[in-house]
Amino acid sequence: MRFLTDENIPRDVVRMLRDLGHDVMDVREQGMGGAADADISEAAKSGDRVLVTMDTDFANILQYPPHEYAGVIVLRVPRPTRRRIAEALREFLAVVNEKDIEHSLVIVGPGAYRVRKGVKGR
Repeated sequence: MRFLTDENIPRDVVRMLRDLGHDVMDVREQGMGGAADADISEAAKSGDRVLVTMDTDFANILQYPPHEYAGVIVLRVPRPTRRRIAEALREFLAVVNEKDIEHSLVIVGPGAYRVRKGVKGR
């Protein structure tokens, strides 16, 4: 899968995604550290990449309609540590395929996830 990771995603998790064979762009490596949410969302859109973030602002489907994106994954990990974030994301990716994420908002937590499919016109 093609991902764009937000700066709040630990570098260890970026490495893990790459080790799993995914094409990952990290905003920090693109000189976008500290960029506004609008700039990050535009980079995800223009690059046709699934955004991976812990920023719950991206869960606002009115501001970031899922049908406009390759996908948006918002990680909600209580007491987040690099290990817990990596485990939640690894578990999620083991049970889904790209079609499950495509044009969707996905909220991922430890051992659970929920998907909101994007619908044009909403």
